[in-house]
Amino acid sequence: MAFLDDKDVGLALNLDTGMPELDTAIAASKFKCEKCMIDLVTLFNNKYVTFENLDADVPFAADEAIARAEAFSQKLEDELEQLNESVSELKSSPEDMLSKVDSIIKRLTMFKDLEGLYVRFDADYMDDPLKLYEDYIHMSKIVQELEAEPLFANAQRALVFNLNYRHQGVINKLIEKYGEIFSFRTLLFDDTQFYFNVDFDKKISLQSALVAMEKFEVLDVEVKKTAEAIMNSFVEPLLRCKEPLKALRFERIETKIENVYQIGLDRNVPVKNFKGDPFIFLQTLEIFFQKLSTALTGLAIEEKPITAIFGLQITPLLFDFIVEKILKPAVPYQPEESGNFQELLNAAEKFHETMVSLYFFDASVPGFQNYVDEFDGIFITRRCSKIIQTTRDLAQKIDLEMVTVGNDADYKVDISTFISDFAKKVDLNGSGFATPVVEGAHLPKLLQFQRCKIPKNVFELAKLFTDTIDAAVATENIEAAGKLMVTAYNMMKIYDLISQRHNTNEINSVPLFGALFYNGCHYLNHVMMMKSMSLKQKGLAEKLQCDTNFFELIFEFRKRASQALENHLLQLRRQISSFIGSEDPFINLSNDEDRHHASRLVDGSMDVIERVANVWRDVLTEAVHVRAIASLVSHLFTILSNIVLSKVDIHEVDAHEMVRLFEALIARCEKLLTYGDQPHIQNLCEEPYYRFKEITLCLSQPLMNFADRWCDGIGPLANWLKIDQVKNLIRAIFSNSELRSQVLARIT
Repeated sequence: MAFLDDKDVGLALNLDTGMPELDTAIAASKFKCEKCMIDLVTLFNNKYVTFENLDADVPFAADEAIARAEAFSQKLEDELEQLNESVSELKSSPEDMLSKVDSIIKRLTMFKDLEGLYVRFDADYMDDPLKLYEDYIHMSKIVQELEAEPLFANAQRALVFNLNYRHQGVINKLIEKYGEIFSFRTLLFDDTQFYFNVDFDKKISLQSALVAMEKFEVLDVEVKKTAEAIMNSFVEPLLRCKEPLKALRFERIETKIENVYQIGLDRNVPVKNFKGDPFIFLQTLEIFFQKLSTALTGLAIEEKPITAIFGLQITPLLFDFIVEKILKPAVPYQPEESGNFQELLNAAEKFHETMVSLYFFDASVPGFQNYVDEFDGIFITRRCSKIIQTTRDLAQKIDLEMVTVGNDADYKVDISTFISDFAKKVDLNGSGFATPVVEGAHLPKLLQFQRCKIPKNVFELAKLFTDTIDAAVATENIEAAGKLMVTAYNMMKIYDLISQRHNTNEINSVPLFGALFYNGCHYLNHVMMMKSMSLKQKGLAEKLQCDTNFFELIFEFRKRASQALENHLLQLRRQISSFIGSEDPFINLSNDEDRHHASRLVDGSMDVIERVANVWRDVLTEAVHVRAIASLVSHLFTILSNIVLSKVDIHEVDAHEMVRLFEALIARCEKLLTYGDQPHIQNLCEEPYYRFKEITLCLSQPLMNFADRWCDGIGPLANWLKIDQVKNLIRAIFSNSELRSQVLARIT
């Protein structure tokens, strides 16, 4: 390799030298320097890119080239200084050439420094880890500067690769040193004993390695792994121990071959799927970290205790664990259970204070009390979830146990008191509300729920609904109030969707269940209506009142209740119709068998009505019960009336027997529809009842009575029977005669 000779350095610059000759001389010398630079780069390429001539002494070559280039530069500078003293103006090219030569010298020096640093930067030289870090920073700067030189492109890429390779080797060696200080292990023949060891001898001698790890930005990674191991192997198993302190062992071992602090855990103690006492767990955890702090005493990085560095990584893990596994599960479902939770929260705060004193937690990190708002949200959410689950269970039940609710029909209320209370509830006092206080006013009766029986599950649901609404009104947190109001709405929606669908067979096939479902729906309607009217008076936000409108559910409940009861009435009407049959049962009643058959049909049909009346009597309200039974009685009267009116011939014996059966039937129906001393059959079964009575009377009356009861179309017979029906009945009862013709002629 040819480098600059001494004769190349000398320049005879004087006033006799012309400017062209001067430029030529300088250019020739610059060419010599650049050729030297190219030769040096070739040497680098062979060594670091193609891996040829690995023993080449790059520093020696660089030193030689630098020395000759510096000599040339100095000579050029001296000549120029002499020349400047003699000539006031001179072309600037010599100064430019001088700067280029200086640049070449600088790059040659960089190569020399880089080679020296590269040799020292090796994982085998760990006596001074901090010096390795400083060398790495210096090398990185040089490589970065070389990146801008196209001439060094190949060499620069190879240098980056090799530098990264050696950098990773140094990192791996530092991690090994970290593992010599902190280690996890089990016994050779007993993996149930798990230990975390801190080497007291090495933690001081290797402290510089920890500082270097922090500068290389790998300490936090290894500490995080250690923190995760502590959480997984110690903290979490301790929560599954009945007596967690007995599972731990703290021991200082000092022998000729080792000096370690050992924290052990007996893996046989934790019980799978078991959760221990949270108070004992927090106390044990406090002792565990106190012992860990003792083991880490004396270690610091730039005056920062190693416990603080551990704390940065373990704080989020430990906070999340305590909040999720200890505090959140302890959040109460009911307000009266909040005392125990507050005690647990205080214990967690005490643990937080201890961790701050040990530097595991930073003093600026908020304590567990900072999660109170979140716990309140959890409490509300959990309470709402519990309410919804309870609602679902209640809606799916078919409960035979009944609860009496409401007031008797004759319940009296002081009208003045009622008006005042009602106006206050619906906030009408300020809007000119005025109602005449009149005795016998219907307003109290409209809002009064009549006495009846409902299933116990519906009663419990209504109470739960009322409590939820009251809790929403009582809370000062608008978000919590909103959740509770939505939950109250969802309760009724769930009952609406689940109850009938889940118990369809029972509700539609058993009259008692049908009546209880009917009452339950109307009772829930009553509760929703009354609570809705009281919301504004109790100060609930108007938006929440609008967002949770219960009135749309009231129509759904009324519809389902009516369908359930009407289904039973329809089945009972069909049962009565099919029991009597399509054929005329009142023929040849002089025959004992036929007479018994007719009597059995009439009595049997009435028995059906009486049985369901007895089932419903103490369940439905009086108003609903009397109307439901009246509809069945009306149906029976209509069937029997149509049978008689369709007959073309009625024998005297048959007429006599029908009168006997029908009068007994009417008496039973009148008794059945009498509540207290007040008969209701005339009002609720008016047309079928009076028509059936007229037909029964006609079967036992002489012919002339027909004309009298018709009375030219204004008599009682004309009120309930049509002309054709009356004439057909006369023809069927009485044989053809002149008198019959006269009577038929009068009925017009």
